[in-house]
This record gives sequence, structure tokens and C-alpha cells, in this order.
Amino acid sequence: MKRYAEKARKLVLAAALLAVPAFSVVPVAATTACFGRDCDQVIAQTKPEDGFMLDEDTWESNKMDGDWMDFGGDHIWRVSMAKLGGRQPDTITGYVSSQQQLVVKDGSGNPLYRRFTPAGGNTFEISEVTNQSIIVHNLTCAQYYLRLVVHAPPFGKNSTPDAGADTGASLDAAANPDGGP
Repeated sequence: MKRYAEKARKLVLAAALLAVPAFSVVPVAATTACFGRDCDQVIAQTKPEDGFMLDEDTWESNKMDGDWMDFGGDHIWRVSMAKLGGRQPDTITGYVSSQQQLVVKDGSGNPLYRRFTPAGGNTFEISEVTNQSIIVHNLTCAQYYLRLVVHAPPFGKNSTPDAGADTGASLDAAANPDGGP
């Protein structure tokens, strides 16, 4: 009897050891790829009149409680900075959410607040910054919605006062790979 109990224990142990790797590989293999048309590249552009000024030096793409910009997988936005009057942005902050509207009403008319997070990593790559526009890219296959807040220095402090003139200045690191002027 003792002999059968020992054999049964070894069989259960062997079965458990074989089962663990088999079950741990299947979920990883099933979740690593994009399926369907999740990652078809989309290139969009805002109009100069889009967005809102929070103050004379800070622009936002949309109100916190408004519809956020569609920012699906492999989506690229060229965002006009016309409302900043030709000034080179010095701070660009992106926020992403899985919901297009962050504030909705419940059945009683009370606001329900949804979640968002500061954007970063592959969900928010900034590839170009000039005094006329910025380019942001979602390098993932995930669907997000985007809100941008862009600040520029006050007029007269390292800024360009002529909103119509594009100096061609870029903060794109790839513009001059050797780092020289």
C-alpha cells in the first residue's frame, strides 16, 4: 500500500511540473500580437483655430471634460501651435485615457469621473517641435484618447513675436544627429 502511495505522489508531482509550463506559455503567445486593423497608421492634423488658451502662455487641445482626441494604435497627430503666437513650446504634457469623455452624468445627473494618466513611453512619442506645430505618435496598437497641454515662454523671453514666421527651428533630436548647429 505504501508503495502505491509513493508512486501516486510521484505521478501527481510530475503532472504538476508538466502542466505549469504548458499553461504559462499559452496566455503569453495569445496576447502579444495586434489583430485586425488595430495598427493601421492614421495621420491627422489640427486646425490653427483648434484648442483653447488656459492663459496667455498655455494652450490645451481640448477641455478636461470635453471629447479627447482620438489616439488609436499607430496614430500620428500634427498639432498646430498657432494660438501660441509663433513661440517655441518649452513644455509639452500629454494625457491619455481609454475613454473619450472623462466626465459623464449618471441617471440622476451627477457627474461620474473616469480615469486618465500622464502619457509616456511608446504611447506618446514627440517627434518634432517647432514654433508652428508639434508631432506626437502613439507607437502602440492600443486605443487611447489624448489631451495635450502646451506651454510657451512669455513674449520677449526666448520667443518669436511674429506668429506668421516659421523659423524652421526644431527640437527634433534627429534634425542634426551630430549635435552641432
